[in-house]
Amino acid sequence: MGVLAFNTQQQKMDAVVSGISPITTKSYSMNGIGGGNVKWANQTFRFAADGSSATLTLRDRSSTTSSIDLLLDHVRVAMVSPPGAGADLVRNGSFESDYSGWLASGSTGIEIYGTSAATDGSRLLSFNVGNLPSGGTVSQSFDTVPGTTYWIAYDVAANGLTPKAASVLLTVRGSSQLLSRSTSVIGPDNYRIIWSMPQASTFVANSTRTTITFTDTTVDGGGVDLLIDWVRVHPLAPQSGPSPAALSSSTQTGSSTLSTTDESSPIVTPPTLIGVPGAMRVSLFAPQAGIYVLETSMNLNKWVLQQEIHADKPGMIDFEDRQPGKSRLFYRIGRR
Repeated sequence: MGVLAFNTQQQKMDAVVSGISPITTKSYSMNGIGGGNVKWANQTFRFAADGSSATLTLRDRSSTTSSIDLLLDHVRVAMVSPPGAGADLVRNGSFESDYSGWLASGSTGIEIYGTSAATDGSRLLSFNVGNLPSGGTVSQSFDTVPGTTYWIAYDVAANGLTPKAASVLLTVRGSSQLLSRSTSVIGPDNYRIIWSMPQASTFVANSTRTTITFTDTTVDGGGVDLLIDWVRVHPLAPQSGPSPAALSSSTQTGSSTLSTTDESSPIVTPPTLIGVPGAMRVSLFAPQAGIYVLETSMNLNKWVLQQEIHADKPGMIDFEDRQPGKSRLFYRIGRR
């Protein structure tokens, strides 16, 4: 949420979520800073779905519109944890108690950004603090059950004066390495923080103790801070789920809808979409080996194969759809 203003008047917005029945309504307000300048603030809240779909409505409630505009950008909805997941195993995953529960080394810091910038609470973890060299790390260990699948997610962003790339490497290790995932982000400019969609993966524990480690791998950390917030790990209960999944995304409404059909092959976590129709990344956890296919349609009647991925073991797979000029597309994923 932001305000572009030549005065210091107030702008208001309501966020309304409804499903089978009304779920929640949140109200937000911001004042302009004048001079034709833009002020941004992250606004976040949580809700519990009461059905297989939900509708998010954003309403401008501003009483003043002269020389001031209410702005919206980067609206997203993400899971706090998968359906049926167990309790979070990470201690102090939002860094509200500084480094409690974590081991840190190198250029790291806990910073207070406030609830308008952090994704959970008011504090977050920052790498490259004070333009010090990259390579800082934080790690935490917790008890696990061998053979159990766990879901891990975290938020990542970059903060700097000018657009510049920052990257982080997540590793998960038990009696051997279980997961290695690298994420790169580019901050916008003028110290605006825009968080990516939560980065989510799964791993299967192979020991009674597992350690997660975040390592700053930014090539040039000068003038940019790498930010991490809301790290969580949940055990996944064995369950059957939707496959294939049909996903539709429309640039006209800025919304995404997930609809599923009940099949025998389990999809432990729902697919996630990043991008716009024709330039979309679709990610999901493949629960078993096989050939996974991505198909697209303009009308839900005729489907066209876009990509297939051969998975030789369970794990995350990423489809990339590149069809420039499409204003609306439907996506579905299946396993052969």
